[in-house]
Parts: sequence; C-alpha cells; structure tokens
Amino acid sequence: MVKEFTKSITIGISTSALFDMEEAKQLRAKYGAKFYSDFMVENENVPFRPGYFFDVINTIKHINETVGHKLFDIILISRNNAWTGMRAVKSCHHYGIPFSSAMFGNGELNPEYLKAYDINWFVTTNAKDAEKAQKIGIASCTVDPNAKGVNISEQIQRILDGHISPEKQAAIVTPAEEKASLLRNQFNKKLHVVWDLDRVIFDGTSDDVYGAHGLEKYRQYELEHADTPMADGPFAPIARILGQIAGHFQEGHSPIITTALTARGDEATLRAMHSLRDKGILFDGELHFMGGKDKDKILSIMKKSPDHTVLFLDDSDRTIDMTKGIVTSGLVPKQQGSFSIGDDKKKAGEAASALAAAAAKDAVIAPKGTPANDGKAKAPAVKRTPK
Repeated sequence: MVKEFTKSITIGISTSALFDMEEAKQLRAKYGAKFYSDFMVENENVPFRPGYFFDVINTIKHINETVGHKLFDIILISRNNAWTGMRAVKSCHHYGIPFSSAMFGNGELNPEYLKAYDINWFVTTNAKDAEKAQKIGIASCTVDPNAKGVNISEQIQRILDGHISPEKQAAIVTPAEEKASLLRNQFNKKLHVVWDLDRVIFDGTSDDVYGAHGLEKYRQYELEHADTPMADGPFAPIARILGQIAGHFQEGHSPIITTALTARGDEATLRAMHSLRDKGILFDGELHFMGGKDKDKILSIMKKSPDHTVLFLDDSDRTIDMTKGIVTSGLVPKQQGSFSIGDDKKKAGEAASALAAAAAKDAVIAPKGTPANDGKAKAPAVKRTPK
C-alpha cells in the first residue's frame, strides 16, 4: 500500500511544550534556581503531566509505528541541565514517547544548534526562541502551555502561597495521584494539519501591501498579480513534504491530512490557488477562504471528527487566542517582507520589487496633498488582515 519514503520531518520540541512544567517553573520564579533544581531531582521519578503539544507528538508516534517508517523524527530541546532535565527524559520513557536526540542547553538557546541537529520544525513555549530559529530558516511556532488549563496540585499551591518555607524543600514531593489531563485521552489515528497561508505557507509581501496601502489597493494588487506566485513562507517546505507523504497512500487512507484555512477571499483567492499549484503544494483536505471572517467556528467543526488530532498554525495573535482552547494551535512569528528560503530567494526579490511598484503606483493615484476620498468624510473601515 505504501511506496518507499524518501523524506521525513525532524521536529525539535521544547520539553515545556511536550510536558506540563508550569508547577516547577512557578516554584523557580518564586524560590530561585537552587530550590528548583533540588525539587526536580527529588521528583525525577514522578512523570510530568502531558503538556499542550503532547497529543500531537503522541499521534505522530502512533503514525510512525503504524507505517513502520519514521515519517517524523523527534528531538528534545530543553533549557535545563543534565540534572534537572532527567525528569523530562524519564517522562518520555513513562509515556513511550521516542526521541532520537536531545539537547539540554542549561540556559538560553543558541538557534544554530537546531540546524546542527537538522531540525526543520521547531515547537516551543518561548516566543524569542521561535523568532531566533525562524530568522535562520527553521520553521517555528510558539504554543501557550496554559491554553487548555493547568491543574496546580494543592501541595504546590501551598508552596506558592508561602505556607511551606524554602528550608523545608527536602520534604516536598509532587503527589503521585494527579488530575487527569484534558489531552491524555484524546489521541487519535490521524494528524490533521490546518495551515494559514500568508506568512505561514506564503511570504508576507501581500500582507505588507495591505498594511501599507489598505484593503482596496491590496485587492487591486492581488488582481494584477493573480498569475504571479508568491514566495515561500516558513512552513512551505514542511507543507510540501506532508503532501508528498500523503501521496504515498491510497486515497482516503493517509494518516496525515492537510487543510488551508485563510482569511483571503474574493480578489485574493485566485492568486493563492495559483501559488499553491506553482509550489506543488496539494492540500488533500479542504481549502477555506474565509473572506476576513473568524476561523474558530471552522476549527470547532473540524475538532468533532473522532479520528483526527487537529493542529492549527497561524501568524495572528488574535486568531490564536481564539483557537488555542479549541484545537492545538501554534503561533508562527511574524516577519516583515519576504521570507527567503533556498531557490525562492529570486521569487522573494521579485515580490519585493512588485511591492515597490505598488507603492509607486499609489503615489501616482493619490499625489501628496490630494485627499484620497475627494474631500468626502467617510467612517473608518474595520480592517481584517488577509491571510
């Protein structure tokens, strides 16, 4: 049924995205590094609760096992040292989460190490780390560890409230009986990846036109460039590989489903479709052109499928705030202008030139000192950033 695979995706995931480490982080913030270190060592045999991205990684694990081929490679990334990081490793063993490599940085992350590990998708809870990684060409997203609620145990809450002094830290243990995670029993057979387009699959040039010149000029720009493919965004290479993987399976049998969910509409629809075809990116799921409408309702419908683990990636803080409690949602760092990767540098340059041309055209259409609305007062329009 399955042909020989030639490509896979290497995901670098921070331990704080994979596991619920919020209790330990709060203890560190309140009582310092020494308290945190002792606490982690004393409790290293107590598995962390599954974290926000755990269900996605667990689904990936089952896909690899079912296919009998490593479609995804997992690498642990942590700011902990060898002592405090041992609890995360033991938690992986407890849940049966495989990882081929691990890096414990003992402090701030150097993104160059991610390249050395051949990571092409980085998932973290630290926005600065995600931005650093994406700037050097690694597709990245940030997840909110508190998005689906963190159950702080009564004992930890007492410590945080100051009822137990730091001097008594040797007697502190995490209760063995833990509240069930909201994610733990939601492992499904298929991974459904839902992509935003602009600044995720495509670069940000069209968004820049909208931001600089408004909706009408954006529409005009998209119509005039409908046959001009957009340059790659950070996740375009990942989307290509996922599409190729899905193509190895008989129709309807792929464990990976990909869908586009974008705020683009009307005049901007054709260019997006043309760009996807030009890039060889085929979504075997659905394409939703929302025309500026909010995306949470669509994701709520997708979530109802009993055999899908839904992962949504978008560059809008507002959108992710709306969706992160519905499905697992990752925030892609925004970058101005084109995100140039490999062979797409030329296309990115062409897109930048087109943007400059659009700016020049606007200068002609609305000369300095000429009212854009012919002197007639108009109510400001509510803007929605097209994706």
